[in-house]
Amino acid sequence: MKVSYIGYEDREVAVNNQKNLEIRLAENVELIDEVVVIGYGTTTKKDFTGSVSSLKLENSPIALSLNMNALESLKGSVSGLDIGATNSAGGQPSMQVRGQNSISGSNDPLIVVDGVIFMGSINDINPNDIASFDILKDATSAAAYGSRSANRVIIISTKKGRTGKPVINMNVTGSMQNWHRRPELLKGEQWLNMVRDKNRYEDYSFLFAQQKLNYEAGQEIDWLDESTRTGWIQDYQVSVSGAGEKMNYYLSTSYTDNQGIVKGDDFSRMTVLGKVNTDITDWLQIGVDAAYTHSDYSGVGANLTNTQILTPYDMMYRGASSSLLEKYPNGQSEAMNPLWGCRFRQPG
Repeated sequence: MKVSYIGYEDREVAVNNQKNLEIRLAENVELIDEVVVIGYGTTTKKDFTGSVSSLKLENSPIALSLNMNALESLKGSVSGLDIGATNSAGGQPSMQVRGQNSISGSNDPLIVVDGVIFMGSINDINPNDIASFDILKDATSAAAYGSRSANRVIIISTKKGRTGKPVINMNVTGSMQNWHRRPELLKGEQWLNMVRDKNRYEDYSFLFAQQKLNYEAGQEIDWLDESTRTGWIQDYQVSVSGAGEKMNYYLSTSYTDNQGIVKGDDFSRMTVLGKVNTDITDWLQIGVDAAYTHSDYSGVGANLTNTQILTPYDMMYRGASSSLLEKYPNGQSEAMNPLWGCRFRQPG
């Protein structure tokens, strides 16, 4: 049996036939001496009386995973922090620290980046630029941030240069996305029998003109297949960093492209980050931090609701054309073509 507790070293104990066990855990000295960032500077965990969790990303295995959003790195890694799921390209997950604090208001914690309250979207931050997270989970955060910290605080520290030769990093990653649980639509024969039996029809005379043409030609369509694809994520990142006796710099740029599972659900992001800090004297330091982010949400996704309304014998395209969409696939104004108005890029 393995016993673990926050702030203590793990211990394995052989149970055998014992009914009562007395287990003592030793403090983990490395953890309590770990430096954490709080609202008014830094301190060690052993000297901080509040509740704080830290996660180091720089040079850690977690940093190797492809994350579209900075918060995805925290999933399952910090106790008391709930990160929701996203079902769209470039979507921002919900986040709560120690449960819901408001019925109608926002439950998102305050985001602080390098000591400055961050007013933008969490999607504007390049996950590859993050060095560590510190999550303040109790009321002690109010000492520095006041009522803004009612939903607690997530402090993000970005990377810095290290003393020595300049370091150039280039990361190119790619991954595919697919359905977790894909719904199965009725085949043509199944749909015909379902409608006939439900309405107690004698034959298939209920078919509209366009549906009858496809039925007689033996042509069926799976609207979900036509409206979805294999998703693709591409991420390119280049950074240059270094530090001298009195100067520290970190420069990076990245480009991320996400083509979601639903056709038209496209997202792209370009970020630039520059940090330069110089020690003028022992008591004076001058620094410049500049960041730029351009996010493109212009894609219009297919309407998946209509894929469940339309029948297998409706028409995707107008007449013999393979490029002109039929706005009303069954000839009636019951449901529009799922791809009508959809704007998407072909993979590749």
